[in-house]
Amino acid sequence: MYRISGKGSIEPRGNKVWRIRHNLGRDQFSGKYRYSPWRTVHGTKTEARRELEDYRRELESGLRFDLGTITFAQYSDAWLTSRANSDTLDRRTIDTNRSTLKRVNEFLGNLKVTDIDHLVINSAIAQMKTRGLGETLVHKMVVMAKSILREAVLDGIILRDPTLRTKTPKAATPNRCSLKDFEAARLLAALEALPLDRNTLAVHIGLSTGMRRGEVLGLSWGDVDLAGQAIYVSHSLDALKTYKKPKSDASQRRISIDSSLVAKLAAWKATQGQMLLKQGIRADKDTPVCSTASGGFCGPAVFYHWFTNFCAANGFGRFVDDDGNELPIQRYDAKGIPVDENGQRYSRTNKKPKIKRHYQGLTFHELRHTHATILVAHKVDIKTVQERMGHAKASITLDFYAHADEERDRQASELFNNVLNAERAVRRIVSF
Repeated sequence: MYRISGKGSIEPRGNKVWRIRHNLGRDQFSGKYRYSPWRTVHGTKTEARRELEDYRRELESGLRFDLGTITFAQYSDAWLTSRANSDTLDRRTIDTNRSTLKRVNEFLGNLKVTDIDHLVINSAIAQMKTRGLGETLVHKMVVMAKSILREAVLDGIILRDPTLRTKTPKAATPNRCSLKDFEAARLLAALEALPLDRNTLAVHIGLSTGMRRGEVLGLSWGDVDLAGQAIYVSHSLDALKTYKKPKSDASQRRISIDSSLVAKLAAWKATQGQMLLKQGIRADKDTPVCSTASGGFCGPAVFYHWFTNFCAANGFGRFVDDDGNELPIQRYDAKGIPVDENGQRYSRTNKKPKIKRHYQGLTFHELRHTHATILVAHKVDIKTVQERMGHAKASITLDFYAHADEERDRQASELFNNVLNAERAVRRIVSF
């Protein structure tokens, strides 16, 4: 039997779909409010209100309500549904959450939420590692499980967070690859050998500014100040071609550009304008810089295929089979995308077993790492690099890019030796 506080909550979930729950009052141990599990109701809002009153009577009488019967899979499904309907996360994030949750439920799904304690969590972590799951995946799974169980505390399913005594495994340190100076120069030469178009221009922008792929493909001419030699990052285009604000406030920034990139942008703007005008389209400030032939945004997937093809043709990547053996690119589909002997496009990773070839090599994001690494290596101050990269804190830039390269390490060694030798020389002179 529960003492209900307030009138209860009704939230819309879709067309004539509602979610209801009641406040069960403060927990005597934590002092936090507890809530009954959400219950889904189909019908009008008036019908949802009636169900809410029936739900109240059930809780007050103690009938049919047993928090101990809820499994982790049942509760986590409601948790994910709530996140999907929050309108604060994009579709890719929710899809990634759904995929990770599926793996978490392999270890915890059949357990009752009330039966999960820190020993169960630690045992699940050990099983994940025994099964050979990667460090980063295990880290993501544990972080998600902790988030769900903390929410269960707030919802009154459990009284205390069972993960407080569980240490989250560390994720694998990401391997941030970047091109060395001479490799970046070779990439630039390969680009210069091709006609200037939306694809080559996108790579020029990425290499010269350190912008993310989505930021480059989301650029409109209103974001480019040719006279002031600057680009303003205000939007981004995600993998699903959703046009949105960048990932953080710091990502919205002004980036100075060099005269060479200004010239390329001006040349492409004139060429693009003529191409679109032939189709009766007049380019304006809202026209994407790297547009399609019809003036729309270029899809990230289409650009990805061009970029990997370009890299493979110029020694910055390759297409391989499942055993890592390099395979030549011989066939293309109607859109110019490489395909195998069965007409199937190469996959980005080896997630599709039926496709025997996939790409290995330089990625567009590594142009971003290259830009920052070269700037730091040539003693550009961290604050400037931070602002160009759109990092919220300078510490992020330091952690990512302020690593020593071989040349700087050698210089440090020579400097240390020279200081000691100079000191020894001074002491010999004084002794005489």
